[in-house]
Amino acid sequence: MTVNYFGRIYAHPPLYEMLRKKLPPNGLLVEGALTPRLAVKMTGKIGVDAVILKTGVAIDANVNINAPINGQLKVDISNRIYHAKINTPSQDRKLVVLQTKPYTFRSEGDVNISSIGNVGNEVKKSIKGQLIKRKPLIVRNRFDI
Repeated sequence: MTVNYFGRIYAHPPLYEMLRKKLPPNGLLVEGALTPRLAVKMTGKIGVDAVILKTGVAIDANVNINAPINGQLKVDISNRIYHAKINTPSQDRKLVVLQTKPYTFRSEGDVNISSIGNVGNEVKKSIKGQLIKRKPLIVRNRFDI
């Protein structure tokens, strides 16, 4: 998991003037962006283990999540007014990507006492199929603030 972020705060009047002249702030502008990314890889196997032969079916699954968020907050302290703005992407994005790869596996080992538990080379064979849907699922939501 990684998180990219940045933030800025602008004060009015500038901070050095507030410290030098001991002035209270009139306004603040806060900007920031946050982009969390999460990647998970999973493997599931089910099969038969007969010491000298292992066989079964398995699936490798990858999940990637990317959700960028950025916004702005303006605060007018003297008039007690604030304005918040959250920017959303202007184009379609893939927020969650799920990829799966099913396959069969088979591995053979030598038949002697010292090799029990040690398995030779594993042979993988992809399972080919058809897509469930020709077009991906699209969900559109609109949030007004």
